Amino acid sequence: MTSGKVSFSELLSRKEWILVAIFFAVILTAFLLAYFLPHDSGRNESIKMVINRGESLNSIASRLKQEGLIRDITVFKIFTYMSGSPKSLQAGRYTFEPSNSYYKIISRLANGEGDKLVRISLYDGISTIGISRRLKSESILVDDSLIVLARDKEFLDSIQFERNDLIGYLLPGSHEFFVNSSSREILTKLYGNFRKFFSDSLLTVVRKTGYSVHQVLTLASIVEAETNHKEEMRRVAGVYLNRLRIGMKLQADPTIQFLLADGWRRLTYRDLAINSPYNTYIYYGIPPGPINNPGKDAILAVLNPEKHNYLFFVADSTGKHNFTTNYNDHVRLAKKYHLWLNSRD
Repeated sequence: MTSGKVSFSELLSRKEWILVAIFFAVILTAFLLAYFLPHDSGRNESIKMVINRGESLNSIASRLKQEGLIRDITVFKIFTYMSGSPKSLQAGRYTFEPSNSYYKIISRLANGEGDKLVRISLYDGISTIGISRRLKSESILVDDSLIVLARDKEFLDSIQFERNDLIGYLLPGSHEFFVNSSSREILTKLYGNFRKFFSDSLLTVVRKTGYSVHQVLTLASIVEAETNHKEEMRRVAGVYLNRLRIGMKLQADPTIQFLLADGWRRLTYRDLAINSPYNTYIYYGIPPGPINNPGKDAILAVLNPEKHNYLFFVADSTGKHNFTTNYNDHVRLAKKYHLWLNSRD
């Protein structure tokens, strides 16, 4: 029969277990406080960060530390591993508050609670209005100021653009934008991509033509509007350069279409009489500026035109063009094309 008394060793063992329990409770409490409590509630300004596709956890943690959003890189990495999210942090543009806890930051990155990066194509020859509509339809653009901003002197000065309108300098093609971007961000990126395309080697080619970049872009925008067939672009460019060389008017229909408020349509003789420096049926030489944003193929076509003696071209029923060296042949083919157009009305 036992006495019911607890030995000293047993009593000590219980005390040790209590101490161990207290120790782990303190550790757990510290962990929870560090994980869930705000980091820096004394700062108010939001901080934007772009997390790139494939960026490593170490890089993300280092940049968060650099921005003052976390206190310790190792602690952030441990918390990320413990939450099961080391490989699921998603790319995007995030807005963090200095008060965000480790939990809040990791949760937002793991759930992709930022602006997604979207790849989108802008077709060659697109107008500035067209860019605005396209990006708004994809929820990329959040405001209506892009069209006005493309002509805003203060903004143009800020991106070191010396002319009064960005049309022609907003390179089409495939681009990546963040959802909910501002007009300023969109235009800055498009113009930046244009400048990357116009490398030093390409600028050397431009100088050899005897024309300025602005004139090359203006001609390219006309070529772009004349044909949808890339294989024709160098030939069309050659026609206009031949005309410029011998002092002929360009007589380019797209420059008239550019002046019309009611959109693209068949031109009338009244349209051809519109008094504007863009009217290449009245004025000699290259118009004051681009009429759209030409693609790379049209630009390169002007810089490397097909060598020939053609001075005229007219569309045919297939959507391509017939090229001629003399006016009589041109008139004959033009009549044939207009008869075909009339038969469709």
